[in-house]
Formats: sequence, C-alpha cells, structure tokens
Amino acid sequence: MASLSLQLQRPGQLFQRPAPAMQVLPAVRQMPSLLSPQALVSQFRQPALPSPAPVSTPLDRFQRISGMLSQRGIPATVPQAQTSFQAPTQSVPSQVFSTSPQLFSAPQAGQQALINNPPIPRARPLHSPAEPVQSSLAPLISQRPQARPADLAPALSATRPAPTRKPLKDDYTYQFGEIGKNGGTRKEAQANCGPASSAMILKAYGIQPPSMHALRSLVGAPTGSRSGPYALDSQQVGKAVVRTAAKQGLDLDFSVKRLSTNVDRTLADMRKGLERGDKLILLSSGLRSLSQGHYMVIKEIRSDGSVVMNDSGRRDGKDFVYSKNRLAQALSKRVNTYRRENQLISFREA
Repeated sequence: MASLSLQLQRPGQLFQRPAPAMQVLPAVRQMPSLLSPQALVSQFRQPALPSPAPVSTPLDRFQRISGMLSQRGIPATVPQAQTSFQAPTQSVPSQVFSTSPQLFSAPQAGQQALINNPPIPRARPLHSPAEPVQSSLAPLISQRPQARPADLAPALSATRPAPTRKPLKDDYTYQFGEIGKNGGTRKEAQANCGPASSAMILKAYGIQPPSMHALRSLVGAPTGSRSGPYALDSQQVGKAVVRTAAKQGLDLDFSVKRLSTNVDRTLADMRKGLERGDKLILLSSGLRSLSQGHYMVIKEIRSDGSVVMNDSGRRDGKDFVYSKNRLAQALSKRVNTYRRENQLISFREA
C-alpha cells in the first residue's frame, strides 16, 4: 500500500511520519483547526507592532487643560500682551484648584512659553507655607499633660537623698556663758538650760546657733532682768530648734513624749530614738543637784545603763556620764517630789 508523508507544522514543532493513505483522512479529521487556512496563515504571520502613542502637541495639552478649567468655571484664555497685571474678572474657587499666576499676567515674550509648556493645575495644599503643619494627632498631643519642673520636684526630692550636715566640732554650750554678752542677763542665765540645749541640738545638725538671748526672743520667752519665771517649756525648746533650722534651709520636726519613772523603760525609749537617728533632749530633775527641772542633751546610752550627756549646767558638762542609778533618782524625784512629768524631746529631719 502506497504511503504518504504527512507533515504537520506547529509553532516551534515539526511532525513527520509515514502513514498509509487510508489513515490520512482520519488524522485530518482529528485536527481540523490545525489544517484550516486561517490557522496556517496565523502561524506564519509576524507579530503586530504596538501602535504608536498619539502625539500630543503643546496646543493639544493647552486645549485639554482649558476644557478642564472651563468645566469648573475658570477662565483659562491667554491674555494679550500687557505691561501691568490685571486681576481676572471672575474669582478662582480656592477650594478646587489654584492655578499659576502666569495665566493672568504674562508679558509678550512669555506667551509662547505658556503655549509650549502650559501650567498643570495642582491641588491646593492643605496648609499654606506660612502655617504650621497640623497633624491629625495634634489634638491628642495638646491634651496630653506636659511634665513641668514644679511637678517633678516632689518625685526628685523623694528619690534624691537629703544633703548630710556634719556636726560642729564644738557641740557644747554653757548656759552661763553669755552673762553680759549678746544681751544676756544673769536672770536669763539661771534658766538658760533650755536655750543652751536648743543650741547644742542645732550644732549637732551642723548649724551655728544664734545667742541664747536671740533664741529666747525667737519663741517669745522672757528676756531681761524682770521678776518672774524664765524657764522655757518643752514646746518652746523644740520650736527654737525648728525655726532656727528653717532659716538655714533645714526642715526639722520634733515631738514630746512623756517618760516613765521606770528607768529601764526610759532607757529603752532613749535607745530607740538614738537608733533612729533622732537628736534627744531629756527634761527631768537635774542629775547633778536633783533640782526641780533641767534640760540635758542625750548623746549615748551605754550597755551598763549609764548615759552620756551634754549638761549645760556644768562647766565640765560636755560628754558627762551619769550612772543608771542617778538617772533613776532624777526620774523619781521630779514626779514624786515636784509633781512634774519627765519628758523626752525628739528631733528628726522632716
């Protein structure tokens, strides 16, 4: 049987095989689209070149822009040559577009430049160059509370330790040391154990105290040589210290506590105050002569119960040591004989 050589060409592929003549027709029927004239022609046709973009002349661009402006009621005609600026007859809506001022004032030499390169309308900015940019977060930022130095002061003072003051080297004051000096009188000196104790507490905080006469005047205590009592009470002694320290920039507080005649309890109270860092003044009967009342500065409680004091009533009263037994006698004498209470004045930094 005669055979035919059937060649079928596809893009990029060639088929060639011998086939019997009776088999050609079924093969052709199975691929009618490949053998159609349109398919064969389309396979050998060159790809079409992209159509060139339409050429836009400056005049076309100007006419297109003019049409856009005229739809919004904006005149866009190029005026004739003129020597001075003429305002347009119709105001430009600022909320739509803002066009270049060159459309309304152009000299003769610039008309051709406008035609060749017409200005492109641009959207009006949300703010003028002279105005600050207002962000959408501006209301939230303005409502946020700003920290001020005055608001930060309490937080800084709470975290920053207070400056330490060194005690003065000479921390003792003799109550009779100002007779005839700084306005002091003998009448004042006989009851100056209170002002002298206040002065020694100020020295313990590193503050040079004023005269005992000035401390009396500061709290309204009697001065001069008039008759009558000159002793200060516990509140006046405490206020003399606090007010003087405040003038030097140091804030102090004080408290007055009633003491027991039990010497062990009294020693425990004084020991706790010293451990807290308080400065202490004891008001009891004088430990030297068991007088009715006397102020003394407590400096140390020893393990045997003896007390180290600054006693302003003695010339050798600096760091004078009184025994536990003598303290017990003074506590009992003031309550049982003089019917007065023993007191402990405690000072601390505010």
